[in-house]
Amino acid sequence: MHPPSPMRSREAAFTMIELMLVVVIVGILVAVAVYAYSRSVRKARSTEVVTMFGEIKMREEAYKAEFGKYLPMCPNPAGGADELDCVESDKWPNPLPGKGQAIDITGGLPARWQTLKVNPGKGSLYCQYVVVAGKAGSTVPAAYPSGQLLYGNTPVPTNWYYLVAQCDWDNDPAVNAVYWQRGDSSELYKDNELR
Repeated sequence: MHPPSPMRSREAAFTMIELMLVVVIVGILVAVAVYAYSRSVRKARSTEVVTMFGEIKMREEAYKAEFGKYLPMCPNPAGGADELDCVESDKWPNPLPGKGQAIDITGGLPARWQTLKVNPGKGSLYCQYVVVAGKAGSTVPAAYPSGQLLYGNTPVPTNWYYLVAQCDWDNDPAVNAVYWQRGDSSELYKDNELR
C-alpha cells in the first residue's frame, strides 16, 4: 500500500481561507435570522395596541351612552372629568421600559381606567396609553400634535376623542413607536413602527 500523496491530502482538506469563509457565511446567516426573529417578536407584541384601542373605544362608547360625553383617560388629569384635562404626554403606565419589555400593571389601574372599566386582559402592557377628549364645537389645541393630525384645527361638530399609544421596541429612548387613532375611525396611524 502506498502512502497518500501530498497533493491528494491537500485536496481533501479545507484551507484556512475556505474555513474562514464558511465561518463568515454562517455568521451572516445567524445575524439575519436573529434580526428577522426579533422583528417578528416586536410585530407580534405591537398587536397589543390594536387590542387595547378596541377595548378603550368600546368602553368610551358605553360611557358616552350613559353620560353624553367621552372621558379623557390619563393618570394625572388636570380637572374633574372635563374635556381636554389630559395631555398627550400624560400616558400610563409609566415609565416606559425599553427593548419591548412589558410593564407590570398588577398594582392597579388609574382612576379613569377604572371608571371606564377598561380591562387590559393581562397583568402587563408593552405600551403606554392616553385618551384625549373634547366636546362638540371645540377644536384640538395646537399643543396636541396627534390630535391636530387627526382633526386639524377646525371645530369638531360632535363630541370627539382620540387615542395615543407609545412603545419602545428597540431600547432607543430618543425614537419610539407612536400609534394614534380617532374615536370615530378604524384607521390606525403609525410613526416609527417597531422602533
